Amino acid sequence: MNKRKQPIKTPDPIFLAADVGNARIKLGLFDAVVASALPEPLRTLPLVGDRPTLDEILSWLADAADNTLWWRIASVNRPA
Repeated sequence: MNKRKQPIKTPDPIFLAADVGNARIKLGLFDAVVASALPEPLRTLPLVGDRPTLDEILSWLADAADNTLWWRIASVNRPA
């Protein structure tokens, strides 16, 4: 599932999860306040290629700039 650009309309902190896989990186934005055991992302961004551009990520995060952003990064790729 790829939720591209759902508007961020909350003053609450936002949680950004980064999944660093063997072939690509996937980002997901979540409400920091979790109402269920498995929250659905507000939006996702799959990064394609060896060198994703920072501009792509900044554009994706642009309307979340007024929120506190918490990061979590996970990987199954040991060298990552």
